[in-house]
Amino acid sequence: MSMASTLGRTLLIRSSRLCSKKYLPLLDSKGAQGSWSQRSACSIHTICRLGQQANAGSSRPWQLASAVCLERFPVVCQEENEIEQRYIDMINNVELEKSALSQHELSVAADKRRMAKKQSGDQDEEDEKDDGGDILTALDLEDIATEELARFQLAPRITGADERDERRSLDRQLSDKLVLIVKYRMGEESAWILPFGAREEGETMKNAAERVLGDHADNTGALRAHFMGNAPVGFYKQRYPKAVQEQTGKAGVKVFFFKAQHVSGVFETKKDMPTVEDYLWVAQEELHQYLAEPYLQSIQKFMLPL
Repeated sequence: MSMASTLGRTLLIRSSRLCSKKYLPLLDSKGAQGSWSQRSACSIHTICRLGQQANAGSSRPWQLASAVCLERFPVVCQEENEIEQRYIDMINNVELEKSALSQHELSVAADKRRMAKKQSGDQDEEDEKDDGGDILTALDLEDIATEELARFQLAPRITGADERDERRSLDRQLSDKLVLIVKYRMGEESAWILPFGAREEGETMKNAAERVLGDHADNTGALRAHFMGNAPVGFYKQRYPKAVQEQTGKAGVKVFFFKAQHVSGVFETKKDMPTVEDYLWVAQEELHQYLAEPYLQSIQKFMLPL
């Protein structure tokens, strides 16, 4: 049997299986008496007709929106835990054992030898010339540096914003990452979510995210942010209630999250946005106090711990 005959027989058997009652119960009027070609044609027409009916009765389209996860990265380093401190001590000991003497240590040793010679009276002519004036030895420099270090005071990790629990301030929790959330008025209720807005015609999803952040921030704060990449990092889908579907003509909203890093400036909401009631800068462990659980779960997938 030729290769063409074998291929034709294979296609004929597959078409007969597709036209069986197990897959497509609707056949032509001849039923099993129709030829294989007639059954195949009937199957194609049936598939197209069922697909058109499904499209005609499909649900409403979804509204696309972009949201911004604006993060303020830590300002100061976090305090070391016990394991980290033990590792730091071990590395310092190893480096001290394998290191050579620094220039300051060599100078201190030379000053000690010179002082010992002076006390024993074994000074040579060069040492006597050096002692002719006021010499600032390495030990004197070390004492000056020690006194200066004693006067230096580290800035406190706990700021006034922490003590007053001012969650609108960027000066709180300096060793943690903060995330911007806003409180929206949705009908008769309010909800805390990330800043978001619907995509407009002709916009990319990233363009919509950049515009959304600009629409929310007041220009007086001179807020600057850097978006991390062009692709969204997360996704959330919410179906509207039937009343909202009838009003908007949309089945729901699909939100694409974009990450942005706070560079400088202060975030202040615009006064001409009545739907935005408030805003907060909260740490990751504080998000569960404000965000709904399904929404929080979708955000935690792309918010990595420090």
